[in-house]
Amino acid sequence: MSVALCRCSPPYLYALASGVDLNSPECSAAGRDIHTVQRFCIERNIGRHAEVAFVASEKSICAMPDLSGFTKAETGRWMQSYRSDGIVLREAEKIAVFNGEVFGLAHTRFARAGVPVDYLLAEDIKNRPGNYKLYAFLNLFTYDAETLAAVKNLRARGATILWLYAPGWLNRRSLDDMESLTGIAFASMSGQTLAGVTVKSDGRYMGMPSVKVAQMFYPVRPDEVLGVYEDGRPGLTVSKTGNSLSFFSGTWQLDVPFIRTLAERAGVHIWCDTDDPIEANDCLFTLHARSSGLKTVHLPRKATVVDVFAKRIMVRDSDVFTFEAKLHSSYLFYFGTDAEKLVSELRSRRDARPYPAKR
Repeated sequence: MSVALCRCSPPYLYALASGVDLNSPECSAAGRDIHTVQRFCIERNIGRHAEVAFVASEKSICAMPDLSGFTKAETGRWMQSYRSDGIVLREAEKIAVFNGEVFGLAHTRFARAGVPVDYLLAEDIKNRPGNYKLYAFLNLFTYDAETLAAVKNLRARGATILWLYAPGWLNRRSLDDMESLTGIAFASMSGQTLAGVTVKSDGRYMGMPSVKVAQMFYPVRPDEVLGVYEDGRPGLTVSKTGNSLSFFSGTWQLDVPFIRTLAERAGVHIWCDTDDPIEANDCLFTLHARSSGLKTVHLPRKATVVDVFAKRIMVRDSDVFTFEAKLHSSYLFYFGTDAEKLVSELRSRRDARPYPAKR
């Protein structure tokens, strides 16, 4: 519900028959606090101005086959899920070959990179491009003339763009089509190649750990090489294309450090530098503690900050605050000049009380 507030969108709730039931007294109390904050924000016409666009092509999704096979990652990463009784399950990350992880795992990585993200359809970019600093094109493998013109406009105004794997390739299976879309000259690789790169800055491996792909591509004249394929060719690069910085990643298995670096290079405001899932808008910030410990939040402006669930002022007239997060707990903060009034409204409820540390 806090994520929905930050996104200024209706909440997505599991059906009560799903086994993830929201029927505890704690959930009811939290829901009333959420409603108080929602009304408070609507009265003030609080909006959202994300700086990162996660762009997916519906046409490419429809053309992708359903796959039932999974392969276990060998990178030491873990997935966490929750049972309805609150027990946390932790298992080795499993990845579907290409289909699924382009979106499912990528969007969780972006959510944990410390930046709010909006989700756009590539086919609608010509009508509603927005004014984002960073556009991550996840699967624009085919395009029409209008989409091409819209992308060129993004490059002309200086937006930073990320391309994955084979942008534009499916138009006519043409390297020229890839260059027309991205502004980057590509070459194709022969034989089978691991769809992963070794990052030059710290030697970590990013991408598919054990599956080789027959059709891979690499930029031939990048301005900067951030990572290389197993044969040493550039697989993670930066190219200056007109007024724009264009990043290319041959692997679609992005990690959180790379996404955060990408956002920083694009001039995006980084709210939090841990790998916890976050969301934010012009006056709200929410975080789910994937790990326990001290969290530092950087606001876009100085303000008074309210811990909504604890119903208390965190800090006054500051653009940074810290708090100690309990493992697997969720937090919602309001920041603004009228924060004292919100605290008063939260405390005025007849059942108002701070929640226990672990809930």
